[in-house]
Amino acid sequence: MIKIAIIEDDRTLLKSMIEILELKSEFLIVLSNSNVESFLASIDSNTHIDIILLDIVLPGINGIDAIPLILEKLPQVKIVMNTVLEDSDSIYDSLKAGAIGYITKDMFLGDIHDTIFMISAGGSIMSPRIARKVIGFFQKNSFQSNNNLTEKEHEVVQFIIEGYSYKMIAEKRNISINTVNEYIKRIYTKLHINSKGQLFAIYNSQKKL
Repeated sequence: MIKIAIIEDDRTLLKSMIEILELKSEFLIVLSNSNVESFLASIDSNTHIDIILLDIVLPGINGIDAIPLILEKLPQVKIVMNTVLEDSDSIYDSLKAGAIGYITKDMFLGDIHDTIFMISAGGSIMSPRIARKVIGFFQKNSFQSNNNLTEKEHEVVQFIIEGYSYKMIAEKRNISINTVNEYIKRIYTKLHINSKGQLFAIYNSQKKL
């Protein structure tokens, strides 16, 4: 069962999102809130949520500023921005803050089920238009340090790009999850990034790390 929370202030849209997601028996909506403050007040250290669908334009705390606040309380949760905004600053700031996906609301109706399954399996996702904007951003701001990855680090990157979870990588490489985490930390440090979304953007823009 994939446990999902939604933070969306448009109540009509929120209702539609819940109805669409609940078409799949594998999904369970555990929380739905119209603002970040009420969401944070509803969770504690015992709350289990796999994926959060988070709007950006919200009353009170906006979605981007909410990301570190949410991850502080739920460090393992996967945050996907679900918004109408497509400007480069919103996209980059969301990924930099720790979101692992960025989709536009017009994508939601057709592809959300596949999106949730992909994210739950350890992948990342972006709307096609968003991916093009991210690629364009990183082409202008490409990191020159990405050529000093070791062979093993390249291999870990490839597993991530192909959608493997950290557990699956550990099994493939016959190493512990802690070792995988250490690889990820070194890769992120060398590439000056801090999320899977940014890693996908670099990989797609440069084709080879």
